[in-house]
Amino acid sequence: MFKDKTIKIKHKIIDIISLLFLEIPFLIFLFYWTNQYMGYIATGIIFSFHYFHWKKAKEEVIEIKILYIILVLLVCFIWVFWSGIGGYFFQSSDHEARNAIYNDLLNYKWPVIYEKGRYLNYYFGYWLPPAFITKLIISFFSVDTLKIGEFILYIYTVIFVFIIILQILKRFTITKKNIIILISCLIFFSGLDVCALIIKLLLKGDFNFSYELAKWWNYDDSIFNHIEWWANHWQYSSNTTQLFWVFNQALPAWLATLLIVSRNDFKQDLYIGVLTLFLAPFPACGLIIISIGKFFISKNNIKSQIKSIFSKENMFSLLFLIIIALFYIGNSRVKVINGQKLFSIINFQSFELKDYILLNLHLIFEILLFIPIVKSSKYKIQGYMSIFYLLILPFINFRGSYDFQMRSSISELFFIMLILMEQLTNFDKCSAKIKKLVIIIVIFGSITPLIEFARGIKYIHVYGKTSNFYEMLSTFNNSEDKNFIGTNFYESKYYKVFKNKDY
Repeated sequence: MFKDKTIKIKHKIIDIISLLFLEIPFLIFLFYWTNQYMGYIATGIIFSFHYFHWKKAKEEVIEIKILYIILVLLVCFIWVFWSGIGGYFFQSSDHEARNAIYNDLLNYKWPVIYEKGRYLNYYFGYWLPPAFITKLIISFFSVDTLKIGEFILYIYTVIFVFIIILQILKRFTITKKNIIILISCLIFFSGLDVCALIIKLLLKGDFNFSYELAKWWNYDDSIFNHIEWWANHWQYSSNTTQLFWVFNQALPAWLATLLIVSRNDFKQDLYIGVLTLFLAPFPACGLIIISIGKFFISKNNIKSQIKSIFSKENMFSLLFLIIIALFYIGNSRVKVINGQKLFSIINFQSFELKDYILLNLHLIFEILLFIPIVKSSKYKIQGYMSIFYLLILPFINFRGSYDFQMRSSISELFFIMLILMEQLTNFDKCSAKIKKLVIIIVIFGSITPLIEFARGIKYIHVYGKTSNFYEMLSTFNNSEDKNFIGTNFYESKYYKVFKNKDY
């Protein structure tokens, strides 16, 4: 019977494909933003790393029914479709800039340079493979660039999510029950935003639930549109929220976290971290904590752990780090003038009583409630380090905004989710106290991603259409948004180092 047929997938195949999803964007960048010689050299060296890794890797496999693979793929297609990636469903407001980035990558020669030397300077690596494939297709066929480009981006993201799920599955025993638990946890993991929001509304004392519910369904403005902003200044995002809003940062961070925790040594940690820095700089900072935590749980002695840090991959990645740093310092938002600081501590003097209350609720319902679960895990040291990092982030600003807190937390939140998965797949072995806490987190935490799903349906009801893609910003050519632009490419340090006659 077809439903009983299984397929065996080698761990090393999953690992190599996972690394390629992090490597290929940077290789494309090297070919077009530096020069072809550097691209060819880096490609040769990287594939030699893969060759030696393949020869030394253990012949471990996961065996899974083909039917389960099909169902997992179906979930990936639906989850990514609902996110708005590809423009097939209603998109969150953060898609506006992301659509413009992708549009410029599709329609401009690389590197993307606008009028008066202004240029695209952002962590656009996630879009490079689908943009490259799209440019290749339109060079051979007469097709609509945007339509084929959005389709390629959608399929690329589906495959990316599928690889992440395979990485998760290989950490656990493959059963039907476990697959359902793991995928459900991936999609519905979140802090208890709804509990904190209810407390906030009760303290305000002027909340009418039926009125707010009716308002949510029929109007654009509602407190239920995106409940993760209940704490005003602070937010830790659910996995579904990350996919729906900042997929280009979340997916590489999730994959990098899984790759780092899958190894006991440090031979690839810096390498993976640098590649992630290109794709998602803020989440890459969080990977440092995950990696350092391995020192305390590794079975290897200290000497061999330190020795593994100085591997060929890690040392080679230092060259990548220099290239990435040279490029990103050209971003207008990174430039520091008149005594400004990139990072600063939040200004407590401007806080009111309500701000202190919301901050404490944020720490309790989105961080501290996970301590008992972490405590009962075999990864508790890394878990404690992750929680400590998450407790510090709310007090740090990046250029006066809370972006660093929201995005640098992605890897730590994902790691805590892996610990929750461990508890859920071994639920019978958990203590009564942990069982109750896990149930509370699963039930109340899932409300946040459910609202993310519902928001798309709500906006289709309000506006009568499935996508707002064509009403958004289409290019950064005339934009003054400092987040995405460098001022003058030909005067940048990057250009002065990597002068290329093809620019």
